Amino acid sequence: MNVTLLDLLNINNTAFQVASVDFTPVSSGVYYIGFHGFSIADQSFIAIDDISVTVSPTCFEPTDVEVLSVTNNSANISWTASVPPPSNGYQYYYSTSPTPPTLATVPSGSVGAGVTSATILGLTASTFYYLWVRGFCGGVDRSVWSEVQTFTTECNTPLVTSSSGASRCGVGTLNLTAIPNSGSFIEWYDVPTGGVSIFTGNNFTTPSLNSTTVYYAQAKAFGATAKAGPISPLTQGGTTENSTFPTSMSFDVLTGTTIQAVDIFPLASGQSGEIVLRNSFNVTIATFPFTTSVTGGNTPQTISLNYPLPVGTYNLYIVICQPLAYEVIRQEPLIRMFQVWLKLQEILLIILFIIFSIIGDLRQNVFQQELL
Repeated sequence: MNVTLLDLLNINNTAFQVASVDFTPVSSGVYYIGFHGFSIADQSFIAIDDISVTVSPTCFEPTDVEVLSVTNNSANISWTASVPPPSNGYQYYYSTSPTPPTLATVPSGSVGAGVTSATILGLTASTFYYLWVRGFCGGVDRSVWSEVQTFTTECNTPLVTSSSGASRCGVGTLNLTAIPNSGSFIEWYDVPTGGVSIFTGNNFTTPSLNSTTVYYAQAKAFGATAKAGPISPLTQGGTTENSTFPTSMSFDVLTGTTIQAVDIFPLASGQSGEIVLRNSFNVTIATFPFTTSVTGGNTPQTISLNYPLPVGTYNLYIVICQPLAYEVIRQEPLIRMFQVWLKLQEILLIILFIIFSIIGDLRQNVFQQELL
């Protein structure tokens, strides 16, 4: 008896791709697994490696792990129950590191049987987290961890917690002080609204004054960093194709923000290129040259951008003078973003992560100090 377990059509990739299938033998006995390659004439070859056969688990992981809402120190999460559901509920694990948990990893928390949601407390403000969930059937009978989900906590509301003014007789300077809450900083102004900050810091020394003058201080906080894209190229499949054109991605900024950095995952070091940022009219507004310094295809190299972006549509290009092979994968979070696989002459494989920083500007926290 021959049974086809898995049929992979139109294979056309230059990197190893994982394939798996679950099956149930019809009876106890010895079974043989074979591989049959078929194609039209004069094609290339298929390489097969790391073959394993394992007993299917009795406990299964949930699907569709979702972060419903976040605050500065908590997150509400949910998931779809596995089938069949685990008898002892679910366990979840969160971390600021992208390293996946293992079977022996101690979970961060758990819920009982039939419960498919949880509230995580005690988180740090303005922090990016990774989240996994698994089924728990009691004892050492646990499922594998779910696919990773990510979220970012909100920043703390900026506040001026204390302040002190000063006065003097005659012409001269004065020292003013305003203290913000944790995670915030102070900006000083000489106008009550709008204007340009004249100093940043808790202690402000005025210019020489010869009359009563009013200065204004506000507490301000940078928001958390939001990330887009897969954690590693190892988690991605797909095919490649040759191109002599620069690879690009388009995204919309719905609220003014700053694009902080791009992570690349080179296979080889010493490869040069440029990241080019263009506006909706295809006019170059910034260029960021880079040379790869890591190898292996799964170690990130961060290319710093730190470029402010007002509301609008933008294109991010990778400009390399040599032919490229690439795969484009589209995602749409709050701000639409794309990620791209690049392969440079079968040497350089790159995945781009667009990292955005949301900057909180809470000008309602205004402090006024009058000098006598």
